[in-house]
Amino acid sequence: MRNYIVVGTCRNLLRQVLLGIHDFANCSDTAHIIVIGGKNTRILRWSSLCGRHVLSSFDPDDDFGFIATLNRIADHCPQTVVIPADCEGIRIINRVRPCLRPAIIPIPDASTLELFENKWRFHEFCTSNRLRVPDTLFIGAKADLDFAAVVHALGLPFVVKPSDRAGSEGVHIVHSEYYFKRHIAENDAYRFQSLIVQRYVRGTDLCFSFLALHGDVSALAIQRRSGTEVRFMTHRVLEKLGLQLARAASYHGVMNIDARMEERTGKIYLIESNPRFWASLGASVCCGLNFVAESIEAIEAAPCPHDRRSQRPRRLTEGRFQEAHPVLRPAAWIGLANDTSPRGRMFRARMRDMSAVAEVIRALPSMLWKYTSRRMLPQQRIRQQTHRHILKEQLFSATRNQSAKQQADTGGKRD
Repeated sequence: MRNYIVVGTCRNLLRQVLLGIHDFANCSDTAHIIVIGGKNTRILRWSSLCGRHVLSSFDPDDDFGFIATLNRIADHCPQTVVIPADCEGIRIINRVRPCLRPAIIPIPDASTLELFENKWRFHEFCTSNRLRVPDTLFIGAKADLDFAAVVHALGLPFVVKPSDRAGSEGVHIVHSEYYFKRHIAENDAYRFQSLIVQRYVRGTDLCFSFLALHGDVSALAIQRRSGTEVRFMTHRVLEKLGLQLARAASYHGVMNIDARMEERTGKIYLIESNPRFWASLGASVCCGLNFVAESIEAIEAAPCPHDRRSQRPRRLTEGRFQEAHPVLRPAAWIGLANDTSPRGRMFRARMRDMSAVAEVIRALPSMLWKYTSRRMLPQQRIRQQTHRHILKEQLFSATRNQSAKQQADTGGKRD
């Protein structure tokens, strides 16, 4: 039986990869799945998705210890496959790769990872390869951001974001100078240094996900999010842009590209890339395309480049997935409890994962507050509009009465 070592420091991405393994291998014995993670992933020790959690510092000074740990696991578990789940996992595997004995799924090399992990370098790459991206300027420190100059170049609103952070950390859509001063310029907690500013593209968010082998895409999916629902679709223009990017970079591994379809023109703009697995990975697994399985199978298949070019990539063109945890959707329990499809297997795996259930329960108060706020906001707007309407009516009535009185007084004086 094949064994799996999942490496990374992002708890959510690790969990997504573990769910993908369970669907692909249909593992009943989790002892064959081991996680090597950091301090913030220790909760996975209580997860039913893996058999063991091994703590690592991911520090270059501790690379020898990491090598020894991983090779020791591989020696006791034949047919071991290493799966880096995030950029930290890919980074450490690239550093120690020559010393590792187990097989490793396709991953980008260190220079390619740095290129696509950095938002400014991604913009430069797309520009040089004639891939449409929003107008972007490199700023650096926030003290160097001239609000008037940026508005003149990009207009309002514009987006401020650190070029070296992920997960929307530090991202702000600036609508006014007051907002800019309050949340960025005069905010002591906003300490990011490598800032870029980008023209805001008003429209619809899309994502292009793919697995490429030395530039040739073997599997792809295009998705659109609506609330907590992920819907898969086809989009020829976005697919063409993604294939061009993979080919131009000779990309090797999985990637997720954030894009936006402009509301006014319908044009597609590439916003940024994630050269790793992504947070909505489970959605494609449930709808029929498992990128974890595709990556593992690519190790053994490994056809020659000529054969790969003649093969059409696997496409996920339709399907819907609800990202909200099943514990929050009791209506789905009966239908999915005995479902043998990928959706049913995913449902049961998520329900058995007590670490994820515990996180959902802890987040319930804040989720309830957000839900209540969203429900109350439209009612509050209706009350405000009604109040404004009443005031306008009262003002109009008072003005009309005053005008009538003035006319009556003027008429009386004339008489």
